[in-house]
Amino acid sequence: MDDRFLRGYIAGISGGIVMTLTSVLFFSLGITPSRLIDRVGIIFLGYVPTTILDQLVCLTIQLGHAAVMGILFTYLVTIIGSKYLKLKGSTLGAITWFTIFSVGSLFKLPLFYNLPGLAVAAKSFHVINVGCNCRLSAGLG
Repeated sequence: MDDRFLRGYIAGISGGIVMTLTSVLFFSLGITPSRLIDRVGIIFLGYVPTTILDQLVCLTIQLGHAAVMGILFTYLVTIIGSKYLKLKGSTLGAITWFTIFSVGSLFKLPLFYNLPGLAVAAKSFHVINVGCNCRLSAGLG
């Protein structure tokens, strides 16, 4: 697969699927107070999605964001080099996570502030997951 855009898209979608599944798992185990699609719903719909249609819309938005991040990282690799991809990908994931949660906290959106410690640990897992999917996006997977 020589197309950088397609590699980034596939890596982003695969990372987004893993993030969504771990988010649902952590939510059902009581580790985190909400799922990723709940936060997407708060940002884009203004409320936590309850209907299946709302949840599908939020899932599509979340996977689309993951795909865009994969594409951006794939093109960023041409500038920053391909050594230490897991570290660079985790850093990009951490910056994205911090930015989204900072904006959510600034506007005092529900589900974005006063997170318990286990929820922060669960979100850190998502950041590491993004870093691990970077090898695929750079074509080294």
